[in-house]
Amino acid sequence: MPIDTLMTAAEIAVGIAGFTAIAVALGRVGVDSARDRLDMFVMLSIPLGALVLSLLPVVLVYLNVNPSIALRLSSGVMVVVSVAWYLYSYTRPDVEARAESAFTVGVAIVAAANVLAQLSNATLLSGEWHFGVYFAGVVWFQVASVAGLFWVVQARSAA
Repeated sequence: MPIDTLMTAAEIAVGIAGFTAIAVALGRVGVDSARDRLDMFVMLSIPLGALVLSLLPVVLVYLNVNPSIALRLSSGVMVVVSVAWYLYSYTRPDVEARAESAFTVGVAIVAAANVLAQLSNATLLSGEWHFGVYFAGVVWFQVASVAGLFWVVQARSAA
């Protein structure tokens, strides 16, 4: 398992989370309304999810879990995190207006493709576990972090 690659992804996730924290502070996003709480959730949960998902296989291997089992478990956790995040973020009544945009639909399609790929990886439907598929999922979380930040900025400028 390429631990250096995952550690680099974790460092990038920390950088994105730090940049997001600065954007939150400068943008004065509060928790006064449901929209503000959703914006905070979007801007902070995805980079932290990318960080956790980057480090999860490394921690499991460090805890003497068989690398192939650790990687399968990590893919399974990514499925659960992705589905939970989607259900929380897109089924709330305060996001109905934003849920209709082409950007949001595109993000949902890519997220669904990632869930299917990780589910295949976790259950070994493809016959073996592929690190590239897991790493693509981690990268997707990082891209979604930046996309979420732009989503919030775009929504706030339109308001």
